[in-house]
Amino acid sequence: MPHAKGLPIRSPKGLAGKRAYLVNAQHRNHVDKTITPAVFYKTSSRAAFLVSTVAAVRTINARRRRGRKVKNHADEIIIRLPDLSHPTAEERDGFLKQTIADFCPDSPAVGVWHIDKVTGSAALHLIA
Repeated sequence: MPHAKGLPIRSPKGLAGKRAYLVNAQHRNHVDKTITPAVFYKTSSRAAFLVSTVAAVRTINARRRRGRKVKNHADEIIIRLPDLSHPTAEERDGFLKQTIADFCPDSPAVGVWHIDKVTGSAALHLIA
């Protein structure tokens, strides 16, 4: 059974920093991980994802007449597969596509896999 959690990203700077952290294979937290390249959905690059996400939040807040403004620019959803699962590249790709189809089919998203070299598990980090 996969374990999942969500983390809010509250600013454009936080969004850019989170994206840079997720793909940084040299980071000390990623010593025992294999980092896959980022997969973009509905955008073509890191810059396009950042621009479209920030523009969407600004547009929503500009149109809002009452109530609280949107504070979260995005959410990071982490889905960790069980130890010793050793998912193949095809299984990871299918899991990512199904997760995007279920959770955020209409919005841009970025997915990065962290594959644990020791336990054989894998964690999908999806920013949407």
